[in-house]
Amino acid sequence: MWNRGSLVAAAVLAGAFLTSAADAQQWPPVGTKVDVYGCVGRSLDNLCSIITDRKTGQVYTINSANPQPDPAKKLVVHLTGTIESYVTFCWSGPFLDNIKWGYTRLRCPRPK
Repeated sequence: MWNRGSLVAAAVLAGAFLTSAADAQQWPPVGTKVDVYGCVGRSLDNLCSIITDRKTGQVYTINSANPQPDPAKKLVVHLTGTIESYVTFCWSGPFLDNIKWGYTRLRCPRPK
């Protein structure tokens, strides 16, 4: 039998979990312009090109960049783009369009 203390503890834990999950998914709305300094790579499923923002850790899908930045250069990329969609076919973040980018002189850290 559940006592009142157990119910309160369960409610607090559930609320903390749901709040953390909601905070993790709060992305800017579609159409938002982003300005990112980050390192480029591949998505977890290796299907998409991505950039990880050095400041926020947010991952963006950059398949529409033409030409694509080269991850082998291991240089930080300065990229601007517009959030086009949150629907992608790979395990990554929002899909960017209207991408303009260039290499910086900063080096990307080694993967852990």
